[in-house]
Amino acid sequence: MDRVGKGGISDRMAEEIAKLNDFIQELLEIILTEQEKQKVILEQLNKLEEPYRLLLDKAYIRGKSLVDVSEEMGYGYKHIGRINRIALGLFDKLDKEVLKSPSMS
Repeated sequence: MDRVGKGGISDRMAEEIAKLNDFIQELLEIILTEQEKQKVILEQLNKLEEPYRLLLDKAYIRGKSLVDVSEEMGYGYKHIGRINRIALGLFDKLDKEVLKSPSMS
């Protein structure tokens, strides 16, 4: 049987509440980290020229397939595939530049 502490809350319940609070704090830290990553990605995306920015936004931010993107942008699927490879290369180049910058060290 659990001992009842001050205020009628058992020691075990207090421990569980403390564990839950720690878990919530960990989740909040993860959320803040992911939000910062998202901000950096969106800033990098905005540095790209069209049609690269639009394609990456539709495919990787909005989650559309390249088939849907090609229809929406009025290009053939093969052409969108080429644009996608170029866009990813340009984005990767920007990503490497961001990682080299002193503010991300």
